Amino acid sequence: MKCEAPKEQRGFAIELLRKMDSRYADEILLSAAHCEEPTTGVVTHSVQQVTQNELKRSMLDHLRVGRRLQSLELFRDAAREYSEAYQIGSRVKVGIDEEKARKGIAAVQSKNYYEAAEWFRSGDSCVLKNEVTNMRATIVIATMLAASQWLYAQSSPLCKLEIKSPKTSDTIETEIQIQGTASVPPGTYLWILAHRKGIAQWWPQGGGAARIENGDFDVFATLGKERDSGRTFEIMGVVVDKAGNDQLEKWVSDSDAKKNWDIGVKVPSPATGCESQVLTVVVKRR
Repeated sequence: MKCEAPKEQRGFAIELLRKMDSRYADEILLSAAHCEEPTTGVVTHSVQQVTQNELKRSMLDHLRVGRRLQSLELFRDAAREYSEAYQIGSRVKVGIDEEKARKGIAAVQSKNYYEAAEWFRSGDSCVLKNEVTNMRATIVIATMLAASQWLYAQSSPLCKLEIKSPKTSDTIETEIQIQGTASVPPGTYLWILAHRKGIAQWWPQGGGAARIENGDFDVFATLGKERDSGRTFEIMGVVVDKAGNDQLEKWVSDSDAKKNWDIGVKVPSPATGCESQVLTVVVKRR
């Protein structure tokens, strides 16, 4: 039997699990398995639950921040965080002590922030404990989903980088080949950069992003000028996204056009999931 409903319904159920809202996910998945539309009530209640749980998480965040600020004796800021938590808690009906909350609000209005923080904290204490306990169960489901997504991700290319030559503390010539192995995700680029240690800017090497062939790269590099003989240099390998690649390519094209490479470039941030590698070498004295 073939139908179009399951794919969309499974996607919706997975989204519920991702948001740690699993109460209706099983029913939606079951209806998808039988090529049936879930009842309107299930969908409506599941959306409402997502909204309510997001509000609860926001409330808990305000409570935690309020407690931290109160412990630092920043009572005015703490009272504001507690007040925000109370406003949200009133909407989702989590059992905040209304009398204590009203006293907290009155204290805020009279600018007695120390007293306000104390009233709010005492009124919210049971809420924080209960909501954290309730949400721990849903975190287990979210963790299981994250684990399955991680396992799936293992089939995707990982970000790996290792400069094998030269090695840290090697004494090298001014002009060298920088070699190593790399595996980068689609849409990212490996660049090799170098600079004399102590200088903030870096100089891209090889005239562009490194070419990775069968997992290996080999980039020509020039480390400094004659006056840098005997100095310590750093070599960096970094994997960047398209924006970072465009930034480095622009530096190469602009410098080549001006035939002036004196001014280096700020290194772009590594692409998500990738780490840069830096090693230190010494240029051989002439």
